[in-house]
Amino acid sequence: MKLIADSIVKDKFWNIISGGKKVGFLEASLNGYTLKNVNRRERFATLAALRTTHDIEFKDKKISKELPQNELLVYGYPVKVTPFNKVFDIRQHLPLFTKTAKSRSYYCAGHYIIKFEGIGWVTANNPKLITINRYPHRGPFVTPEEAKTLRDEFSKEPE
Repeated sequence: MKLIADSIVKDKFWNIISGGKKVGFLEASLNGYTLKNVNRRERFATLAALRTTHDIEFKDKKISKELPQNELLVYGYPVKVTPFNKVFDIRQHLPLFTKTAKSRSYYCAGHYIIKFEGIGWVTANNPKLITINRYPHRGPFVTPEEAKTLRDEFSKEPE
């Protein structure tokens, strides 16, 4: 059956659609591609290897062949440490990861602005998920400059 890869994060993360229904995800990483669905997880070194196993069509025709080697990414957002247990929370639109394989403490990949009482809007890189759930926030952003620009705009607004 023909699969369609619909881009969520350009060249990094795709929804996989079959027969008009979402059946899984495809994730690009430094060591290849991982196709995930409810029943299993398949790893492929290249897109060519993926295409030999599955009849897949990408909606965005231009897919870069090389991923940046010097950056650690979780679904296209930068992280400071080697990520484990990567998850994309569809409901909150958050790229999540743990810092160790056995950890249960999730962190949010990317840059954010978070509003703390008495302090105001603060920029944060890879905040804990529990912090994001407790306080008003905006993000994720790919670059710290995007977060700082929005923080400066929000800081000017009267409370």
